[in-house]
This record gives sequence, C-alpha cells and structure tokens, in this order.
Amino acid sequence: MTAIRILVGSVYGGALLTARDIKRTLDTEGHTVTVLENPTLEDMTGNDDALLVCTSTTGQGEVPANLLPFYVTLRDQLPQQPGRPFGVIVLGDSSYGDTFCGAG
Repeated sequence: MTAIRILVGSVYGGALLTARDIKRTLDTEGHTVTVLENPTLEDMTGNDDALLVCTSTTGQGEVPANLLPFYVTLRDQLPQQPGRPFGVIVLGDSSYGDTFCGAG
C-alpha cells in the first residue's frame, strides 16, 4: 500500500483532528500514514511518500504558526518534487471572503 505523510497546520485543533481521522481511515485500508504536527523540509525531502497538507486558515488567510516555518523554508528553497502525489485540505470560515482558506 501507499506511505502517506500528512503535514498539519492547526490553531485550535480542528485540522489536527481532521488529519488524525484521515489517518485512522487510511490505516484501516492498509496504508502507512504519518501525521506531522510540526513538519520540516526534511520530512518532505527525505522520502518519496505521498503528501497531504491539512491546514486551517488563521485571521485573514494566514498560515498557522506551527506550519509557518515549514511554509517559509519550502517557499525559499522550492525543492522540486516532480511526479510526487500530493493533496491539500484547507479548513476555513467562508465569511472571510477573498481570504477564505488562503493558507491552502
């Protein structure tokens, strides 16, 4: 089966609970899932696992504080990952209009 790393950005715990629920579901399907609450670039570049980012959005669309160091490093180094499967799940409040789910 597939090895999957879930990179979590959470403020109040909703995204973390979502990631843990996804892990439970995928584990029962035979996948190997790792939930990373404070991911680093090495968590991504040191393997070929599929990636899933599960994040909330804070304030006006900002990246949550625990995911920000990873985001900044990723943005600055931009390591190429051709062919790597990935997905993004973003939780947010649609009342924020233009910045709704901006962290994603």
